[in-house]
Amino acid sequence: MPIFSFYPGASGVIGIPGNTNDLVYWNKKSQPAYSAVVPMKDDKLFGKSYINMFSFSIDLFVREIENTNSNARIILYKASAPIPSPKIDKGFTEDSFINYMKTRSSMIMYLTNTNDLMITFFSDSMQYNIAPIKNIPLYTPFRITVVVEDKMFTVYLNGKQIFQRLVTNLITTPKGLSGTQSFYASPDWANTPKRTIFVQNFHLWGRVITYKEILAAKPALALSTKFDLTPEAPACVTDSQAIAAGAQNVVSTVQSILGTP
Repeated sequence: MPIFSFYPGASGVIGIPGNTNDLVYWNKKSQPAYSAVVPMKDDKLFGKSYINMFSFSIDLFVREIENTNSNARIILYKASAPIPSPKIDKGFTEDSFINYMKTRSSMIMYLTNTNDLMITFFSDSMQYNIAPIKNIPLYTPFRITVVVEDKMFTVYLNGKQIFQRLVTNLITTPKGLSGTQSFYASPDWANTPKRTIFVQNFHLWGRVITYKEILAAKPALALSTKFDLTPEAPACVTDSQAIAAGAQNVVSTVQSILGTP
């Protein structure tokens, strides 16, 4: 076993402060610009392909979901360039959305039209979905963490593992989409008539992280006051109430996934 450890979770007995290989974006209370890109050209994480062998977490606050088109509620996507708006008309469905994104992106995080949180990887000719995260917390912050290895990905809700999938082939990009992948914030066309999903603390690692690192990741889950919410959010919901509600939602979600009462 190595003697020295140069970042949390790495092998080694003695921790040595040094350069980290992670950065936190979108942490200034304001919302990122539509289709804001991560990493940026002038930071230390730029240049990695982000096709596999990476990790990220993001804090979310969801409210008034009826005020956004239910067939295009994208939260985050991974691609080689910003994705322009599809033609969204009365005939545009969730299947239309998936078919549009699968040739232009390698990963999407979105809310379904039944209000479940989904993460989908488009790899070669395959489409890998997580089990839908049902009963997502509303009006209270929660954190999603995703760890992507070469042939496996794992998803955590507020530090609790809720899904893991092992695939046969190497996780890559869809056919016809090659090159370095970047992460993009929700585009303007996914926020009409108004924004109902808010984000903070997009934490990106250029490697696979350990469970210990997930639990120790800083900053902590953002409070509701950190999301630059407009006055429509109910003023009666305090942070202490939100935290309590969030804890109950996590229990309900884990139970639904595991099939326990």
